[in-house]
Amino acid sequence: MTFLGELEEVLEVIFAICLNIAGDDIPEGVEESPRLTSQKSLLPEVYAAREKVGVYIPKDDYQQEENEQKDMADQIERMTASLEVNQKQINDLQEKYSSELQHSDDLSKKLEATRNVWTIQATYYPQQKKI
Repeated sequence: MTFLGELEEVLEVIFAICLNIAGDDIPEGVEESPRLTSQKSLLPEVYAAREKVGVYIPKDDYQQEENEQKDMADQIERMTASLEVNQKQINDLQEKYSSELQHSDDLSKKLEATRNVWTIQATYYPQQKKI
C-alpha cells in the first residue's frame, strides 16, 4: 500500500470518528456515499483497534481473541475450583493420616506395655508344671 493509500485510510477513519462524535448527523442535502457507509461499518473495528493500544486488529480476529480470553478465564476459574477441591482432599487425607499414625502409635505403646506385663509375670510368677 502506498503512502497516499495509507493517508486516505487514516483520513477515512478520522472522518468516521468525527461523524460518530457529531452523532452521525449528516447535513441536509448531502447524500451518504458508499465510502461513508463502509466507514460506519469500520467503526467497531476502530474501537477494537483503539482498545488494543492503537494497533489495528480486524474485527473477526478481535472477536476471536476476546473469545479465547474468555475461554481462558473460564478455564482458569474451573482449574482454581478444582485446585481448591483437591487441596481440601489433601488436607482431609493428611488429617486422616495423622490420626491413623497417632492411633498406630497408641496401639504400639499398648502392645509394648502388654509385653512388659507378660515378661514381668513370666519372670516373677513362673508357671508351675503340672505333674
